[in-house]
Amino acid sequence: MDEQLDAVGVTTPQYAALSILEEDQGLSNAELARRCFLTPQTMHKIIGGLEAKRLVERKADPSHGRKINTLLTSEGKKLLKKAHKIVQNIEGEMTSDLTEEEIEETRKNLAQCIESLEDS
Repeated sequence: MDEQLDAVGVTTPQYAALSILEEDQGLSNAELARRCFLTPQTMHKIIGGLEAKRLVERKADPSHGRKINTLLTSEGKKLLKKAHKIVQNIEGEMTSDLTEEEIEETRKNLAQCIESLEDS
């Protein structure tokens, strides 16, 4: 995935962070790190790189004095559309030998795994 995402200028961890921000704008560095299963220090480096590329911006949260929100920029949204196509192609290749039923069962099983981790 890193190799193919390099065509649009992001790494897999950067893509993951952008995808999460697409779903939930305004997360703090710590919140984003938890969602990506990374340390806050690692996420700080990832966000710094994305910010340097002008794919995200950070703004103080008006309702919380110390929280800094991370937001996708319009450039980030454009890049993410391209990256989604790349990842969808990879997923299609990865599941090409599975039936639709097997793909759906895999999705259900992975969702249950995530739920189990969230409950613990």
